[in-house]
Amino acid sequence: MPPPVNCVKLNFDGSTLNGGQALGIGVATRNAEGRCLACLSLKLDRKGSADMAETFAAREAVRLAIRQQWKQVILEGDCSLLLAKLSSEQQDFSDISSLVFDIRSAWNLVGNSLFFPQDLTMQSMAT
Repeated sequence: MPPPVNCVKLNFDGSTLNGGQALGIGVATRNAEGRCLACLSLKLDRKGSADMAETFAAREAVRLAIRQQWKQVILEGDCSLLLAKLSSEQQDFSDISSLVFDIRSAWNLVGNSLFFPQDLTMQSMAT
């Protein structure tokens, strides 16, 4: 489903590669017409979990939004754990906590709210 007019959807995904010896991440973006605006894929030569790969992918998606100077974006991914951590105001102490902090900090350079498709509500990213 395309995003609303004047909005960019950032779809991210991550996975483990080589039995967890490396991580793969991808980001695809599109506008209201459904046209791809930018995409990227990276192999990270580091060990980690699927949740960590998803979190690295989300961070790259937000960094891409910053580079492109997009102000209204929808962050979409299938990692419910990460999306819950990003929408929570509680401090995170998990193995992905520093990446969650990076995403929240970077988000302040993009805008002040983030739309999560799983519950269709605006979430403040104030830290």
